[in-house]
Amino acid sequence: MYTRRGEPCDKDWMVPLLSAALAQFHELGMTGWIRPAKELQKG
Repeated sequence: MYTRRGEPCDKDWMVPLLSAALAQFHELGMTGWIRPAKELQKG
């Protein structure tokens, strides 16, 4: 949601949520979700 909206402050909200999601994806072996999440982290 925050990446689509694109407001300047959205990255501050997105970074911790995305990091938590990535940790869970790795823990659960959800490899199909890891790549898109990492792409979002890049920018």
